[in-house]
Amino acid sequence: MDTPLEHSTVRRPCERRRRRMAPAARRAELVETAIRVITTHGAGISMDQLAAAAGVSKPLLYHYFYDKAGLLKAAGERATELMLARLRPALAELRGVSVRERWIRGAVEAYLAVIMEHQWLYRFTMSNAVTGRSTVPDPIIAALADVLGEIPGLHPSPPPDPVRYALAGMVQAVCHWWLEHRRPGRAQLLAQLSRMIEHTVAGLSALTTVDLDPAAALTPVELPSPQTG
Repeated sequence: MDTPLEHSTVRRPCERRRRRMAPAARRAELVETAIRVITTHGAGISMDQLAAAAGVSKPLLYHYFYDKAGLLKAAGERATELMLARLRPALAELRGVSVRERWIRGAVEAYLAVIMEHQWLYRFTMSNAVTGRSTVPDPIIAALADVLGEIPGLHPSPPPDPVRYALAGMVQAVCHWWLEHRRPGRAQLLAQLSRMIEHTVAGLSALTTVDLDPAAALTPVELPSPQTG
């Protein structure tokens, strides 16, 4: 009499398929599972949740990622890739825009739309558990800084890196704050932030004689002694 399938030592097709997966493919599959868990349950995920969702044991997770930090780092890198895949095309479209105001608003709107669409992934990449520091992933800031550095009428052109990253940092900081507080409304936020950047760009363009070379030496300034009572 044949042994019932549920008690048989013959492995199911899915189990055999998993055993034949190349290590890189298995690792990528586990990372995608982590992304799904984060999107569903938020940034505070556990190895037990990940193992259950992937249908594997915790020791197998540790085999591929050594520890939880390794898995979270891989998931953070993948989350950044997914957000960049949405952000870059939107920013690329701005290069056909010649009006400064539309360029600035388009960049702000594109960034805000991405972090709202992938809110849990954004929060996850911002968490100390992934990066060890509370900061938006560098590739996202770099993409935003690149397009803001090409704003029509910005002088000098191209601007020094500190200028590009200062503009990108303004967008990132304000949008991050807004994501937590949701005030004012989205349309009002876009209008206010776009105007702030427009005024900043206008001010920078007027200061064409100022040396913004990050390697330039700073001139010491003597401060007055504090008044004692």
